[in-house]
Amino acid sequence: MYEKPRAAPTSTPLVRHRCVRALRHSARVGPVADLCLAIVFCVLLFLPRWGIADDPGVVDEVIPPGQDELVGNMLGLGTTLPGQCAFTTGKIDHAAISGTYTCPDGQVVIELRHPSNVSGAAIRTSRFVIVVLSGAPPHDLMLALAERIRSHEAAFHWNTPSPPRPPSWFDLHRATLAWLVAIGLFALVSLRWLLPRLVRWLQATIGGLGPYMRRWQHVTRSALQRLGRGRQTCSGWAWQRMTRWGERARRFRHDPTGQLDRLVRSERFWVITIFIGSALARGWLSIVNQEANDDHLVVARMIREGGWLPPASSACMECSHAKLYHYVLAFAFDFAGSGGSRLVGNILNFIAGTVLLVVIFAFARHRRYSSPVRIMAFAFLSFNAALVGIFSQATNDGFCILFSSLAIFFLDRFLVTFRLRQVVTATIFVILAALSKASGWMIFASGATILGFTCFAAEPSLRRKYAGPSIVFVLGFLLVVPFTNPYRQNIAARHTPFVGDAFDLPLLKLEVPRPPVAWVFQDFLTFRLFDLIRVPFVDFSAPPYPLHRESLWSQLYGRMFFLRFDQGIWPNADPRLLFLGRLCLVLGLLPLVALLVGTVDQLRSIGRGAATRGVRWFAEDRDWQHLVYIGALLASLIAVVIKYYRTALLFTWMKAIYLLPAIIPFFKLFLDGLEHLWRQRPRLVTGWMLALLAASITDVIWLIHDLTIAGSPLH
Repeated sequence: MYEKPRAAPTSTPLVRHRCVRALRHSARVGPVADLCLAIVFCVLLFLPRWGIADDPGVVDEVIPPGQDELVGNMLGLGTTLPGQCAFTTGKIDHAAISGTYTCPDGQVVIELRHPSNVSGAAIRTSRFVIVVLSGAPPHDLMLALAERIRSHEAAFHWNTPSPPRPPSWFDLHRATLAWLVAIGLFALVSLRWLLPRLVRWLQATIGGLGPYMRRWQHVTRSALQRLGRGRQTCSGWAWQRMTRWGERARRFRHDPTGQLDRLVRSERFWVITIFIGSALARGWLSIVNQEANDDHLVVARMIREGGWLPPASSACMECSHAKLYHYVLAFAFDFAGSGGSRLVGNILNFIAGTVLLVVIFAFARHRRYSSPVRIMAFAFLSFNAALVGIFSQATNDGFCILFSSLAIFFLDRFLVTFRLRQVVTATIFVILAALSKASGWMIFASGATILGFTCFAAEPSLRRKYAGPSIVFVLGFLLVVPFTNPYRQNIAARHTPFVGDAFDLPLLKLEVPRPPVAWVFQDFLTFRLFDLIRVPFVDFSAPPYPLHRESLWSQLYGRMFFLRFDQGIWPNADPRLLFLGRLCLVLGLLPLVALLVGTVDQLRSIGRGAATRGVRWFAEDRDWQHLVYIGALLASLIAVVIKYYRTALLFTWMKAIYLLPAIIPFFKLFLDGLEHLWRQRPRLVTGWMLALLAASITDVIWLIHDLTIAGSPLH
């Protein structure tokens, strides 16, 4: 007789039995466990009150022996000094150099210290701060000593003892971690008592969820089926890609010459090759470079040693800057180890420069340019002297340039797509740019002007598309940036966010004789090309100075095309290198002409559009916006030069990097002009740009060789 088989026993009773036994065991050991957990809770609760070790103080810089002759030359030993003063005695004491001078008005005593050991007003050079201890030094004497020190300090070096490691992130946040662990233990104890009741409640609840569970089972099964079809689609796409690569490999085996010729004609191949080569060169330079045009590492150290609070604007030469880069650098010091802070700062800017190249090429891909023009322009920008130099130094300029470029890029995309998320993204990046450097305010002012004028010029029915995003852009910036350091303090004290307390130095108050009209012509209405070719660098050592030193456009041109133009860092007087510099300055005329041609074409387009369509044309065209960014940064640079036009250090504000936050607008006008010239003379333009690219690559490789093989000339 057939007997129905019994169903196999399920594991549910066994699981339930084990759970009940575990709960009973927990109840037996509960008092002991609770007591242990209570002790740990109290220990962690009162541990932060036991205190944390004090932050290590600033380690003084010391002067190693063997530099007596060099110090004597800096102080003017055996030479005739201005003001009828004579050097009497000098002394090197641990971290200071003192010098005594006999002058007609009495004895003068000065002292040379490390820049990090002086926070007040003093005369500063690259490696020293000149402090007057007693006496009234003549005006000419201080200028002469500053020039002598600058001309000899390249061979001087400070001996920095290995400082104690600053407190780590764990040390600074130990109290918070203790509270979190204590709260977690308290929750664990509570959960042990609540677990049996929670299990019983779940058993009672799940019993009444049968219909809902069946419904969700059906929904889940349908979702999994759709997911399976999606996976099949993705697998099919991956299979197509693999098949395509396999087909290309087979074609390459059968016809290698033809396939190589096709690869060489591909724009993607050249862009990737240029990008990788540029990244390798800039990365290598960032690793071996030990110099920077300004010392921003001291600000990051002050932030760490000051309890992560921003230092006062007058505490150091660079403390008046916005401090986003310095906070990122201070946080990255935990991964640097002893002596690796400068390398971390260089690597941060190397990453920023690499991302910037991607953004710039993405911008060019959205425009209708010929493939050879895009390749030549991208190669020129990848190995440009100004960009390679600034993105291999530990300065805040790299962050400002990258964030400003991203803000301009997304604002440009908004004028095409009218999507709010583009403006929100641009607002975030322009805030980050202003928190990195004050140049971000110029980008914000330009972007707000562009959005406001576009809203005004648009049709009444379309103004709503611009009004809301414009309000988001303006209010988003103004509700964040003015309340951060140092802008909040500057607005409260001076009623303006742009205040540089570090500029309030005696040397910068010394006026030099200049005719009231001639300086305007010299600074703003000259382009000393032949003088640049004669002296392809600017030196701060001693007169006579070249004419291009106080010519704004000459300085911007020289610093843009020759990596060693500024002899303040990476000095090298090799005649072969100077010949290479002259070659770079001559070949740089074509990019300059292309930029001017693109600017003239844009101005002509604005004139034609305004004449035919009136104000409505500004809402229909988006290329005019780039002139606004360029005009704002040029106006701010000229304003700074005018403000300090009578100072002896006028040339230091004529830097091309101050215009690089608007690099995308400059690149757009350069592309327009290069496209125009290439269509007229393709062979001439291609050969010229290839020669300039070869000279620029040689310039970069030469600097890498000097810093890697021969060592830095300053160390």
